[in-house]
Amino acid sequence: MASGIRCVVTGQIDGRGRIAQDGPAPEVDMGEGGKVYEIWRAPHPTGVEPEGVAWDVSPPNKGSVFRIAEFPPHYASDAPWMHLTQTIDYGCIIEGELTLVMDGEETILRPGDVFVQRAANHGWANRSDRRCRMAVILIDGAQ
Repeated sequence: MASGIRCVVTGQIDGRGRIAQDGPAPEVDMGEGGKVYEIWRAPHPTGVEPEGVAWDVSPPNKGSVFRIAEFPPHYASDAPWMHLTQTIDYGCIIEGELTLVMDGEETILRPGDVFVQRAANHGWANRSDRRCRMAVILIDGAQ
């Protein structure tokens, strides 16, 4: 499905640096109007990534995933989906605000705020009246 996120991917093709892909990032439905744009998953071949996306919240074994998540107003306001992955996540709020919910505490993240999520049980809630976009890179942390 086409998205509002343009993704340009480069590669070494026939001995030359080239643009291997240029188009909309694949979009995955998170429910309640939430979306995840799967930008890139690694490891994989250095050529063009195959069409489509097989959704998995975690990156591949010893790999990483780069995505942009979009949360509509009032997304999971009352019941954030709490989850625990064996990943180190580096993220930044691009627009809007998002509540990071932890076991027994929470904090609001706003544009320009960054986070490092270190394999901790957490969830996300957009309790505002505006859409929130977050860019995040997940790195497999399993030993």
